[in-house]
Amino acid sequence: MRTASRLARLRRRSAGRRRRAGGGAQGRCHERRARSLHAACRAIAEAVSVDEVKDIRDQAVAMAAYARQAKNRDLEADAVEIRLRATRRLDQLRRAQKETVGLNQGAAGGGKKASPRVVGQPA
Repeated sequence: MRTASRLARLRRRSAGRRRRAGGGAQGRCHERRARSLHAACRAIAEAVSVDEVKDIRDQAVAMAAYARQAKNRDLEADAVEIRLRATRRLDQLRRAQKETVGLNQGAAGGGKKASPRVVGQPA
């Protein structure tokens, strides 16, 4: 919930900045950003493996860090949105895996040890 409120706050700031700037080259930049955001969302939707989605999510995290350093609130808001969408897609893939083949149970069938661990004795 915290990231959603941060995203809304960034959107409000950037909207006010766009109104003050007054169009021109800003409009073209906004169209380009909208196209790249749409392309990223399409790539997330078309991803079929966890690795693909994690790569997109990692790129979005790096892009948000860069935007924060450059003080570009619009780019940061877009990066946060891409990261949130990728996280949702990861959860969808996880749920699909759970229903079909199941999730990994860990070491030795459920992560349980064969014998209890004895504390205090040297190995």
